[in-house]
Amino acid sequence: MFSAIIFDIDDTLVYYENLNIEEWYEEVCLPSCESLGIEISLDDWNSLVSGKFSRDWPAKLGVNAKTFWKTIDEYNYKFRIKMGKQGRIKKYEDTDVLSKIDVKMIAYSVSSKKCAEFSLEITSLRKFFYSVYGKDLDNYKFLMELKPHGGLLREILRRENISPSDCLVIGDSPRDYFAGIAAGCSAIIVDRENKYQGDFKKIENLWELISLL
Repeated sequence: MFSAIIFDIDDTLVYYENLNIEEWYEEVCLPSCESLGIEISLDDWNSLVSGKFSRDWPAKLGVNAKTFWKTIDEYNYKFRIKMGKQGRIKKYEDTDVLSKIDVKMIAYSVSSKKCAEFSLEITSLRKFFYSVYGKDLDNYKFLMELKPHGGLLREILRRENISPSDCLVIGDSPRDYFAGIAAGCSAIIVDRENKYQGDFKKIENLWELISLL
């Protein structure tokens, strides 16, 4: 049915043990803001990463959005390394299904490509993916087209020569689902904790993909 699958990475394939918004704020947002000479509250940081604020919101603080997110990604990578050394970057058990899937698989993230690659490498998942993409593609060209918009996904499809009608997009939230639909693909949410109810398709674990392929 599908010739390719595009997977979101964070909270779809991997998770960060005991990570909360406060720690992420202290480890990534605060040092980034200090470097840029700005201040962002915990509430505003939460609004930024949850999608309540648009990606160009930092311009209101006098900082170019690309510069802001590049700085965030640099400190986020340092934080990933720290968590990796602490053994806190984990793969979900149901990612074992990846070895049973024989269609082209792509991984993407709204963090940087370097962060995405690191999380996949440390969990031994990188070998399953033909390509990995981050939001810094083409110097953050698609920054305003991240989920729930479909711009970054459309560019991935173009680069990989994948027809949207032949592609399934998998993520862990409604924003992932609607990004896939906006890109013209089929989409599904893996909702392991049954958190979401709405007008979208979902599965409880990745093993259910087998019946869809």
